[in-house]
Amino acid sequence: MIPNQRYTLISIFKLGTQNTCPLVCEDCGRVIFNIATIKGTQDEQIYVVGLTCLKKLLNRTISLSVDDEIKLKQDENEWNSAINNLKWVKKQIEKIKAKG
Repeated sequence: MIPNQRYTLISIFKLGTQNTCPLVCEDCGRVIFNIATIKGTQDEQIYVVGLTCLKKLLNRTISLSVDDEIKLKQDENEWNSAINNLKWVKKQIEKIKAKG
């Protein structure tokens, strides 16, 4: 389990694996593909957690700086926008193929 303390957000990595090896969330123990790397401000330890666990922990036992929370939201919004754009492009391609 991740200790209760303030954390610094180091990086976010979505939908993939690093070095072709899946990682395990240091909070819940599950294999994760959407990854947040955080560093404890008190213990100076680096932890790798799933984004789902990060959001759960933010509501309960850990905190990020305001800037890091903003960055997390911006990254999430950019990712969702990219996924929606990809879906739209695929739909347009299917329409073209159907006509043609």
